Amino acid sequence: MEHTHEKSATGSLTIPGSPEDGHPVGVGNAGQDVAIAIVGEHRQEIDPAVEARVVRKIDLFLIPAMIIMYGLVYYDKAILGSAVLFGMTSDLHLSKLDTSTKPPKNDTSRLSWATSMFYFGMLAGLYPMTFALQRFKMGRILGGIVCFWALICLLTAAVTSWQGLYVQRFFLGFVESIIPTALMCIVSSFYTQKEQSLRQSWWFSSTGIFTIIGGALNYGFAQITGGNLKRWQYIYLLAGSLTFLAGLCCFFVPDSPASAWFLTAEERVVATERLRYGQTGVRCTKFKWYQIRESVLDIKIWLVALMMASAYTVNGAVSGFGPLIVSTFGYSTLDSILFQFPLGGICFIFILLTGFLSSRIPNIRIILLVLCCLPVIAGCAIIWKSSWYHRAAAPVIGYSIIGWFGAVVSLIITIGMANVAGQTKKCFMAATIFVAYCVGNIVGPQLIKSQTKSRHYPELWLGLVICYCITIVSAIALYVVLYRENQRRSKLDLNDIDRDKMAFQDLTDKENPYFQPQLSDNAAIAHLLHTLIYHTAYLISDIEYYYIELRLPVEMGKPTPRTRNIMAQSTYQTVVLAQRPKATIVPGETFALKENPMISEADLKDGEVLVEVLYLSLDPAMRGWLNDVRSYMPPVQIGEKMRGATIAKVIASKSKKFSVGDLVTGNPGWTEVAVIADTDPSLQLANIPSNGKITDVLGCLGSTGLTAYFGMTDIAKVKAGDFVVVSGAAGATGSIACQIAKLKGAKVLGVAGSDDKVAWLKELGCDDALNYKAADFKEQFRAKTPDLIDVFFDNVGGEVLELAFSRAKMFSRFVICGAISQYNSAKPQGPKNFSMIIAMRIRVQGFLVFDYVKEYASARKELAQWLAEGKIQRKETIIKGGLGAAEKGLVELYNGVNTGKLLVEVKADSESVASRL
Repeated sequence: MEHTHEKSATGSLTIPGSPEDGHPVGVGNAGQDVAIAIVGEHRQEIDPAVEARVVRKIDLFLIPAMIIMYGLVYYDKAILGSAVLFGMTSDLHLSKLDTSTKPPKNDTSRLSWATSMFYFGMLAGLYPMTFALQRFKMGRILGGIVCFWALICLLTAAVTSWQGLYVQRFFLGFVESIIPTALMCIVSSFYTQKEQSLRQSWWFSSTGIFTIIGGALNYGFAQITGGNLKRWQYIYLLAGSLTFLAGLCCFFVPDSPASAWFLTAEERVVATERLRYGQTGVRCTKFKWYQIRESVLDIKIWLVALMMASAYTVNGAVSGFGPLIVSTFGYSTLDSILFQFPLGGICFIFILLTGFLSSRIPNIRIILLVLCCLPVIAGCAIIWKSSWYHRAAAPVIGYSIIGWFGAVVSLIITIGMANVAGQTKKCFMAATIFVAYCVGNIVGPQLIKSQTKSRHYPELWLGLVICYCITIVSAIALYVVLYRENQRRSKLDLNDIDRDKMAFQDLTDKENPYFQPQLSDNAAIAHLLHTLIYHTAYLISDIEYYYIELRLPVEMGKPTPRTRNIMAQSTYQTVVLAQRPKATIVPGETFALKENPMISEADLKDGEVLVEVLYLSLDPAMRGWLNDVRSYMPPVQIGEKMRGATIAKVIASKSKKFSVGDLVTGNPGWTEVAVIADTDPSLQLANIPSNGKITDVLGCLGSTGLTAYFGMTDIAKVKAGDFVVVSGAAGATGSIACQIAKLKGAKVLGVAGSDDKVAWLKELGCDDALNYKAADFKEQFRAKTPDLIDVFFDNVGGEVLELAFSRAKMFSRFVICGAISQYNSAKPQGPKNFSMIIAMRIRVQGFLVFDYVKEYASARKELAQWLAEGKIQRKETIIKGGLGAAEKGLVELYNGVNTGKLLVEVKADSESVASRL
């Protein structure tokens, strides 16, 4: 039925549902608002003091309840991210080994779909649940469904498979769909348009509050070491219990101000009458199909939905995977949980701040929305493009800044609900906003690809930047739509008498000419928005430049364009130490690129060769060379070229031992070209074995492979039947050490830093492997070492070494090869249980590969034979981008990004290298 407004002969408007329109008006008309029953059609004067008292009472009873309700909704969605750190992934088989790739990779798609399944359930429940709220008593519907929700949450602890978790997540989403739309409708029914912004922000700010509370609770659960249940099961039992208590309280939620039990009869009249001017109505229980049709054709609703879907994509990634993402910055499981605090704090503060500002400054909501999108874009760019070295600060800062997304979403909710009227249409808007919310949450987890972890999940951060650009564009489009509607309505000839009559007729915003969209045709605001659009365009273009230009991993200065023939260049580059790091290497500060005049053949002396570096080896020991302390070799001096082993090609020679074109190994350091005397013992022809490749001379046949060989065969003297544990087992040295121990007949347990690495170690032949970043790593380690350790080959130090001491067998052998966990620490933490060395008579010996220089040839011969026979496997992580990428690569080495040998490709040489592979 089409509703129009025409002037009558007396000059007043004909109101749908009035006698002039052929419909009776009065209390008994089910199509009218319930407010008619207590305030009638004509405006009544109200005492401002009484109104202020009424608002305070409404706030006192409703705001805390709404904060708790939505906080619980957010909490039991987000705890999945913490539960996976507490063993849910392995217990429910949420990850699997993908054997279709070579080597097999750990596939976490089940976890992504478990996150998304909640939102499929919410999608299924939103419209029926929302319209049930309109039709039936709100308290009864809310109370019953929330108690059922609590039961589903409690039963999560009994789930034993990933399929069962899918079912649980779907129905959890279905029942929880009632909460956000109920809260939006409650705010719309109890508060004026001006007041709604702050009140919507209050309940939505609970996402930030419960991020902090949930993080604190989960941190406490992480301390549990006993009991019959897993730690993730305790989390769901607590969430379900709290939800049940909240469900009991929900039975007392009133439908509207007209039936609010906590107000007196006089206060209910005031609470209802004060909503007349806004023309948004209070509550109508009759479902009206024509309002649905109008909603479907209303561009405002779809622009709001597009903004919501785009803006909430970030939550889909952060709520389910936040702690997991932070753990990749080099932080422990517990630290990753604690880093949810700043994210929640920023989210909470800025949701309330924007709510307060928009309730105090008229018509600023869209301006604030656009402004709040910019920090989210900046945060994503910081995470994406900063270095993820061990305990990196920059990506954590970017991660915290993303907390601004809460303010963006809160403003979208407020803008959407404040610009529609009519009970059925308001319900449709509320449901559609959260349908879009579900879409964003479904898309978000799918942007996280475990295969691109080493490249900082580029699909995720680029996708989020694009989503927030879409949000900005949609907000601008909505501004234009509302501006034009305001201009049209300002030209209508309206009177206040008809305004009062139409307020509670349950008319939509399009039907009611007195409805005023929440936007002013203020020239200053229009100018400000234009300025924001202008600068946003510049920001986007800057991000595009940053992605295209600065993604080249040259972080130590502006790169000089290089040519294919380096001898044709006027300069070459070296990397020098700029300043000593106090703890971690700081990209752009610790090292510097230096331009040097190019060397020619004429500059060579007899017995010298000029080499062009092809590959540079990055090794954990390099961090120790930067410290001005006593060690096995002097430290690198400030301004001195950084040391390093390389594979190079001879490009000029005055030596009888080496000819132009020869591939050689040596230690010229971090440089593009170098002059080396043929008397330098490090300068050797690169002998590539059968079934080998050129980079093997720096990897399994270089210092890393030799270190594993001498450590296992000479110091550990590993033999058949030994139980061997290797830390840093997926590294260049550790992976070879594991395989040598297996060749000697030992049982091997490898310890690494990711599920992908654990899978690779098992492929290599390790009897078992553990991820030391797992929340229950210590318990797993103890369980996997029931017969205690014969040989411990240590590359890590710190807590892992301490744990190994506690599981050492009598007269065990501990080979101390490295301590990568300690290299970047300002105050290294050593094991606290050195007394175990005495009690168990452990033999602990450190060594350097240089101790065995005279035995290199025989060791390489045996390693090469194993390699040719396929008895040992190796993996490489090669960083491209030239010499300027070396600093970033070294940082990522300590962050555990690499698997196997880590190399920098300084110069790609397809002819000479490819022909030798």
